[in-house]
Amino acid sequence: MRISVILPVLNEERAIGPTIAAVMALHPNELIVVDGGSSDDTRKISAQSGAKVLMTGPGRARQMNRGALDATGDVLLFLKVVGFMISLRSRLSKVGTGDQAIFVRREIFTELGAFPDMPLMEDIAFSRMLKRAGKVACLKSKVVTSARRWETDGVWRTIFRMWTLKLLHFAGVSPARLKRFYADTR
Repeated sequence: MRISVILPVLNEERAIGPTIAAVMALHPNELIVVDGGSSDDTRKISAQSGAKVLMTGPGRARQMNRGALDATGDVLLFLKVVGFMISLRSRLSKVGTGDQAIFVRREIFTELGAFPDMPLMEDIAFSRMLKRAGKVACLKSKVVTSARRWETDGVWRTIFRMWTLKLLHFAGVSPARLKRFYADTR
């Protein structure tokens, strides 16, 4: 199986080089960096590091969908940050969020219609679609990318904010409204 790694980024010049090097060491068939409008050297460093670089408007859903559109692999791997507790929660709930690497077969991704184009909670919405479509697998592999939000806001504040946003989302608050309480940390 051919694996396409899709990495949505925004202003990642400090971390993108080492991140790409770590991913390339795993020999994926392709690595696609999708920039959401960086104002730094993210695109330049990504291209110099050997990644295919695409541009789109801001928003993870848009970026991941754009990368999937250009990907040639049989499996699409969307990379994010992973932590032990989040990984445990995902194993139990079978719901992957933006803290994790979400992977999906291309035909299933296409069948589901891609990530919903929403400013926040696109990962949860997509995970729910995946669950409805069939069995969800959780791998024991570890993936590490930026922990900037956790470092900037602190562990407990970040956990509290994430749970609050998810509860409000499940209660019917629109993702556009929730996005106002979830600023980019880049």
